[in-house]
Amino acid sequence: MDYKQFLWFIILSLACYRLAQLIADDDGPLSVFGRIRRFVDDRAKDEQDRNSRSLIWQSISDGINCHYCVGIWVAIVLAVVYNGIQWSILVYIFAIAGLQSWLEGMKR
Repeated sequence: MDYKQFLWFIILSLACYRLAQLIADDDGPLSVFGRIRRFVDDRAKDEQDRNSRSLIWQSISDGINCHYCVGIWVAIVLAVVYNGIQWSILVYIFAIAGLQSWLEGMKR
């Protein structure tokens, strides 16, 4: 790995960290992410109130409010955009998500 690839890895990991925070915590521009989280959380609450067996909205709600869950999805998108579909894509995904997870752990 040359220094340019390493630099891109660091940049993508920092972008993943910030995007995961933005989606899971912040409201974002025009409160887009806050509205999405409220919509999903409301559907999850309705699902619980009806004692539904599917719990699809509950799973989505748990995932969208979790930095680590959002981080892996963001890492997938960033790795595919940066590297394309190749065999090494899994390495990029887990490396980016791993550094994002480590940064998230350092924050707490």
